[in-house]
Amino acid sequence: MLLVIQNQPADNHPRKVFVSYSHKDETWKQKVVNALKPLEDQHRIAAWHDRKLLPGQEWDGEIKQELELADVILLLISPAFIKSRYCRDVEIKRAVDRSEEGTAVLVPIIVSRCAFDKEPFARFQAYPVDGSPLDEVPDPDTKMRDLREKLQLALLGWWYPRRPRGKGEAQAVWQLQIRAGSETEMPSDEQIITRLRELAGEPDIISCGRSQEQSVDGKTQSIDPILLINGSHTAFTKFESLHHTGKLSQELGVQVIHFNMTLGATMQVSSEIMDSRENLPDEENLLMEPSVHDTPDLPQILVTRDEQPGWMLVFPGRLQKPTPWEVFAEVQARFTRYFGTILAVPDGRLTVNLSTYEPDKTLIESLRGTELGHDLMEQDCLLKQYTASLLHPDNPVGKAYWAGLTEKARDITGSDRISLQAYQKTWIVPGKNNSVQEKTPDHPFGFSWPESFGVKDTDRACGVTSCELDVLCETDYLAIEHYQKENTNTKEKRLITQLSEASVSLFRELVIPAIRTEVNEGTHFTRLRQIYFAFVLATWFRREMAKLPEYSSVFDVADKGIPEAFGVPRNEDWNVKGKAIYERYLQLFEHGVFRCARTEGESARIYFSGGVALK
Repeated sequence: MLLVIQNQPADNHPRKVFVSYSHKDETWKQKVVNALKPLEDQHRIAAWHDRKLLPGQEWDGEIKQELELADVILLLISPAFIKSRYCRDVEIKRAVDRSEEGTAVLVPIIVSRCAFDKEPFARFQAYPVDGSPLDEVPDPDTKMRDLREKLQLALLGWWYPRRPRGKGEAQAVWQLQIRAGSETEMPSDEQIITRLRELAGEPDIISCGRSQEQSVDGKTQSIDPILLINGSHTAFTKFESLHHTGKLSQELGVQVIHFNMTLGATMQVSSEIMDSRENLPDEENLLMEPSVHDTPDLPQILVTRDEQPGWMLVFPGRLQKPTPWEVFAEVQARFTRYFGTILAVPDGRLTVNLSTYEPDKTLIESLRGTELGHDLMEQDCLLKQYTASLLHPDNPVGKAYWAGLTEKARDITGSDRISLQAYQKTWIVPGKNNSVQEKTPDHPFGFSWPESFGVKDTDRACGVTSCELDVLCETDYLAIEHYQKENTNTKEKRLITQLSEASVSLFRELVIPAIRTEVNEGTHFTRLRQIYFAFVLATWFRREMAKLPEYSSVFDVADKGIPEAFGVPRNEDWNVKGKAIYERYLQLFEHGVFRCARTEGESARIYFSGGVALK
């Protein structure tokens, strides 16, 4: 199923693009502006340059104001541009500063050949990516169209609204599907958002858009409206609790059909035909191979004692295989830190937000500087990399995926020589086949305890008997909507939709099972399984021990976001390591997990998996 969003960007404001250039490059400025005009006509962007100054305006102040308001700043690089004192002292300087602040995207566009490797903008990815000046390419008009396409892709992140940088809780996108009551009219989206803000006490909850159509097997159908909403994890938890008790519908004055959170970051895969084998790209990859089956030391039993409030972890698996004591002790200590951190996190909600446009909101505040927060980021980054690796054309899974998508393209168009693109989100959730056994002072376990466990008949305990994780995916229909907008032809739009549905169907059939196996059995995700076991046992501890007066002192500090209260120190080293993971994620997203060519007769097909190469 592919949801088709029908609206403009969420805040109904086009993204501001500032064009910085030398007047000696007026011709190239106009070519760039003309190339971006289709995006302006669609109200995706609003381009500004100094030729839009009106008579009587104070030009320096107006330029600085537009520069400050811009979402994207294009620098048209040439010898004249570099020599311009105003461009250097005002426009370049502020563009670099705003890019480093994360409040704007800086894109150098190489118009004419010049030495700029020591300029302050030189570290930013330029266009064209091969460094060839636009005035030396044989077909500059094609380059202009390519620039527009890449700029549109670079703006995908802005489809979900940006948040101010700085301290604060990570944001997420929620899906709220609603239906009017039998005796009430449907409130407006604005009224619903206003009510959500009041309920949560958070004024920055905002709308991301709305959908009232879905596409099934290529046919468009009407559905109950789905609102996309951006807000904090804390607010989501409040609304989720209200929804489970049926009170959210009452508070909003509508029937709430579904309420869930959209997780995961998009990775793009594409396949393009080259009509010549000449100048094929060098093969680059950061591929991950499937790992060996692994059964790590997992603490399957948590024991508590009423007369001594606290907990004890039991590792039955260690009795079944020889584990060096120092290795076991490290695992035990790490798991204890995981467990304590989870108890400190409000409601035990563990999420990470690897996002290209919110670098300072990857973790909620209570996970910052903790080992658990770092390990969650690392495992999520591995998920992106492993997912992309499976789609390499030489991997059996990827080979079947591309063959199936090519066959679908041939069935629809009669040709297999078309470009293939897909955008999928993947994320990991608790599986369905999870079960635990509980022991209370009055009810023993259904099996005997080894004496070495040191468990008394009067103890309480929880034993994990089976525990697995599941993997979900969905087409990033917002990205597809952007891609469709470039094609005004109805036939082309239908082709994009059909191929998108085919790609996610193949992804679920071929890729998801391979990821699920690796997540639950391979060494790549051992830490994630340890975290999940800790999460299951901590959930039981919260539910059962909160009822006992003896544990009141423990729950006085639970959910407060203070891991130190459970003996888990924060460490700046974990923040530093987390930043390194984020940089690796950007590398995967921007430069791709792989790029390769496979010959087909006299031509070749180029395969790419990652994000977009333009920041």
